[in-house]
Amino acid sequence: MDKGQFKARVRKAKKHVQRQQDNITAALETGKQSQARFHERKLMNSFDAKLVATAKANSKTKAKYRTYDPEALMDIAGNLDVWTPTKEKARITLQAKEKKPDEPRAVITFGIRQKACQYLVGLALEPSAKRSIKPNQFSQEGGTKNAIETTLQLLHKGYTNFVEIDIASCYSSYCEEVLPDLLNIPLNVNDNVVVGRRMLFTLSYIGFSLGNGDELLDSDLFREVIAEVQHGIPQGSALSPLVSDMLLSRIDIDLPDEARLVIYADNFLILAKDEGVARAVADNLRRAISSHPAGPLTPRIEQSGKAKDGFDFLGYHLYARGSGFAVRPSDYNRNKFDNRYTSELDKIPLPHNARPGHLKRIKKLENWVKGWCAGFCLWEGMGEFKTERLVHLKKLKIDIKNELSSLDRAA
Repeated sequence: MDKGQFKARVRKAKKHVQRQQDNITAALETGKQSQARFHERKLMNSFDAKLVATAKANSKTKAKYRTYDPEALMDIAGNLDVWTPTKEKARITLQAKEKKPDEPRAVITFGIRQKACQYLVGLALEPSAKRSIKPNQFSQEGGTKNAIETTLQLLHKGYTNFVEIDIASCYSSYCEEVLPDLLNIPLNVNDNVVVGRRMLFTLSYIGFSLGNGDELLDSDLFREVIAEVQHGIPQGSALSPLVSDMLLSRIDIDLPDEARLVIYADNFLILAKDEGVARAVADNLRRAISSHPAGPLTPRIEQSGKAKDGFDFLGYHLYARGSGFAVRPSDYNRNKFDNRYTSELDKIPLPHNARPGHLKRIKKLENWVKGWCAGFCLWEGMGEFKTERLVHLKKLKIDIKNELSSLDRAA
């Protein structure tokens, strides 16, 4: 089987999976829960669903770790089993949190088989998720762009008092024992894929440092973080955002006309026309989060105030401009960009020391700049910002090409 035949086979499998999901949806709409569970299990045992999940897992894997042999991918799909634990090891990386850089977050990087199992269970849960996740939950539908656009619209309508609440260590706080009942999934699938309590870990890279690697490995902080990843649902799993959104959709409070709620993952942004209303809604929301059946969950107020003074949300900085509001990247994200951009430029020498490999480095930097700017497409200054840096890189690329041509002629 060549690559073209493999892609055609995956396209055919996707159509079959869609029909299976339609069966689940039809059963849910008619209140036939047992029939819906039957079709979910049937989907998780289907080779076509396994193939779609494997292809997606492979495409989401870093290029250097991907499998490019179609036969190997077919073999992985054929042996995929969400009912038994996989022996594939997961890698733990510690990353600094955006708003609390001194606190590490343990992110787990999974191998292709584990990822494929996560996507497979996700395919089975999608019909239920679409029925339970609310329109103001944006992490699965619409993403950051829609969440920020909705926030701007509400600010323009006068909902200018805000309170942001998040859940401390949300993923690791979920109680594993109640998830099968809340999600209506088999116990084995919960243990092996959703929770991953039988996962094998390896630490091959540390992205957060308290000093040198040995100091970190020996620290109480590191031991606490490792213990944390063995509770709740894993950070880094392709399935965890969907599961978390399904669980958080159970949080239900009555909102007065003077207040609105924007939710992205475990970030809850309350916007209200009156400061007192914002505080009252925040109190109700905290009580609702604390009493969640999958808890104990610990809500905490991240920030509050008046939007006219400006505030950060989902990587953007929202601020008053004229009679309305506008957005730009947060200072944290802008500084992060500047540091990396400068660092990468420092690795590219002056043209008279040019090497062919430097052109590849510039191309990689160009792609990164484009990707970063695409993530801030709502920023009005993004186009000018991107053009300025791409023009600079283009000029640098031309200078290096000219120097390489001169070296070839001299040789």
